[in-house]
Amino acid sequence: MKTNCILLCLFALCWQSQAQYSFDGRGNVYVNDLKKSPNEVRQMLVRDTLALETYNGARAQKTWGNILLTTGIIGTAVVTALKLHYGSPTTTEYQGRSTTIGNEISSAWYALTLGLVAVAIPIKIGFLNKTKEAINTFEANQKTACCKSENYQIAFVGNTQGVGLQIHF
Repeated sequence: MKTNCILLCLFALCWQSQAQYSFDGRGNVYVNDLKKSPNEVRQMLVRDTLALETYNGARAQKTWGNILLTTGIIGTAVVTALKLHYGSPTTTEYQGRSTTIGNEISSAWYALTLGLVAVAIPIKIGFLNKTKEAINTFEANQKTACCKSENYQIAFVGNTQGVGLQIHF
């Protein structure tokens, strides 16, 4: 009876001591309403290799999304500035022949830079989903691993000073 009562208390303690994980829209992880840095999250996930790999993949995905988005936005601004600086194509006539001086900045550059922005958006959305997946996997694995009966041993011990309970985790 005592063993069952102690196991019940340990189970309740294990269940109660679980950290509460939450997210915001930018992929930040909060543990008990405290924001954790990416390195702190990695340290937390080091025991669960699947969750750690998923989280590292999500962070790499965020990096590539940021690179593509920044390149696309800056590229579009540069192309627009060059188009405004060089203006539209002009036609001049010289000795009866017309010569067109074209604008060297074509619309293909707009398509390329805006395409980078368009590709970056789904990548960044995927980052948020992968981060949530990694933390949810970790949370599920931690709850099942914490409360399994084979994770701890209970023994009654006694010595000359009294009797006690020895718990091995």
